[in-house]
Order: sequence, then C-alpha cells, then structure tokens
Amino acid sequence: MRMPTVTLAAAFLLVGCRPQMSEIEAQKTLVLDVFAAIDAQDFDRLRELWPEDAPCYMVGAPGPLDRETVFGMIQQFYASFPDNTHELGVLVAEGNKVVVQVTNNGTHQGEFEGLPPTGAEIRYEAVHIITFEDGQIAEWWALEDNLGFMQQMGMIPAGG
Repeated sequence: MRMPTVTLAAAFLLVGCRPQMSEIEAQKTLVLDVFAAIDAQDFDRLRELWPEDAPCYMVGAPGPLDRETVFGMIQQFYASFPDNTHELGVLVAEGNKVVVQVTNNGTHQGEFEGLPPTGAEIRYEAVHIITFEDGQIAEWWALEDNLGFMQQMGMIPAGG
C-alpha cells in the first residue's frame, strides 16, 4: 500500500511549526508593525519595536533625534491630527535596509504650531529609510514633503 504524499507546507503544519521568516521579511514586518503602532498611538508597543539607542534623522531637524524626542513629536502631531493614518506604498528591502513610501492622511482638528484647528484635510508623501543591525532598528531616516504639508495647512502660499 502506497503512503500519501505530504507537501512540505503540510508537513510543517502537521508537526506544529512554520518555516522561519527570512531576515529581510522580518525587517519588513517590523517596519509595518512600527507604522501600525504609530497609527494606534501604542507607545508601549513602539518601545518594544524601536531600540532606545536607535537615532532618527528628519529633514530640517538639527541632527539625530533620540527615540523619546521622536515619540513626543508623534504625540504632538496626533494631538493636532488625531485621525492621521499612514498608507504604506512601495516597500523595498535589500541587505540591512528597508525603504518605504508613505502617504500621510489626516484632518487638522487641534492646534498645530500655533495654528488653530482648520478642519483641513491633509495628504502628503514621505519616504522612510530604515537600517537594521542584528535584527533591530539601528537608524531611521524620515524624508517628508514638509513644503506640501505647509502649503495645505495655509502656513505658506502655494507656488505658482
């Protein structure tokens, strides 16, 4: 009598384990988890995902920002745009880097840098470049369309 053929995937299910996620897939998943935690305003989860010593660089910032400074900026932003979400677009990973294109969407519902709530709906683009070491975030770069954001907010006139 011939034994039935069992596929590799079925064999893993039968013994109760799954194939290990590749390092690149794990890095991409961690980046997705960071954005989900930001949108949920889950700072306990963010602290689990983002090591304390991993700096963040942002366009216009005077230098690297520490994790708690970045988290404070995120909290201030969400106080002004409580419905903000990140739409994640192109996600590319190679070696120890993950690059993700992000579209921010939100409504200006609280004071922002002295500007009272306008109800304006904002939508602006960003690119984030994340470097990993030993499976953890080692450095985060945030390159955001600040000009487009400020124009939508009426903080500076739109160019012609």
